[in-house]
Amino acid sequence: MALHALEAIDDALTATLRYRPQGLREWVWVGIVATAVASPGIGLSVGSNPDIPEESSDQLNELLAVATGEAAIAAVAALAAVWALFVIAGAFLEFPFIRWLRDGEAAIAEETRQRWRQALGLAVFRLVLQAVPVATIGWLVVSAVGDGAQPIAYVLAVSDYWLWLLATGTLVGVVGALTTAFVVPTMALSDRGVLGAWRRFWPTLTGSLTEFLAYAVAATVFAYIGGLMVVVAAIVTFVVVAIPGLLLAMVAPMLSVTVLAVGGGALMTVAVIAVYAIVQMYLRYYALFVLGYVDGDLDYAAERRQAVRNGESSADEA
Repeated sequence: MALHALEAIDDALTATLRYRPQGLREWVWVGIVATAVASPGIGLSVGSNPDIPEESSDQLNELLAVATGEAAIAAVAALAAVWALFVIAGAFLEFPFIRWLRDGEAAIAEETRQRWRQALGLAVFRLVLQAVPVATIGWLVVSAVGDGAQPIAYVLAVSDYWLWLLATGTLVGVVGALTTAFVVPTMALSDRGVLGAWRRFWPTLTGSLTEFLAYAVAATVFAYIGGLMVVVAAIVTFVVVAIPGLLLAMVAPMLSVTVLAVGGGALMTVAVIAVYAIVQMYLRYYALFVLGYVDGDLDYAAERRQAVRNGESSADEA
């Protein structure tokens, strides 16, 4: 008997093509939302333990010493605040995104009113999930090096814990991806918080480990392929803009620079966002269909999954 995780590969592709955005407004909406929400693709962290030459170490120490003042602390705090806001915004957009995947309805305001508590809980869960490993490695480094050491000592100490970084990074990546792919739709269907949805999803996960292991492998591969597609889209767009730009340079050099900078940047951004949105649509449909095949009670996109499987049109297409 074929695994549902394999059967869903083609179904997700069909759904992505069939239910792709229609019209400029919908493309813009999907592009913005897909860029903000988390990806269900599983990324595995890699680590290393590099040896820094003594001369380079001295130079790096001087640079770090300059960057340890109040300005650096303020910059780190600002980056942390931006990161937190991005995580919160992504959590609030999760539910409108999967609703659009299910019904084709762009309903940010309605979903926010109905699920703001769930979205806020999801944001806190993600913030803690990502912050705990960072705080832990910070505590380990400070405990090992002590207070008042040279900045380079802390940098080198971090590299000593590369195995810990690899293990925690992989764990955080897997838990985060499973939360995005399966727990978020479980939250929407069962009207539970993130922890309650994890408790509901856990028996499904442990009862069909083979299915979800196959999904994890496939999703990881598809996520990397999707990343390559985004890079290729950027390169192709750059080439398309560069050729007329070079021709224009023969006539008006200054104008060609403006065309390349403004026009090229805009077109590359549009192309990258469009391709990224399609990749995210595919990954989400793949996850939703796998979950629906494995556990019918958690079949969030049941109508579209069945329509794709049977080669029919769903009600929202009629």
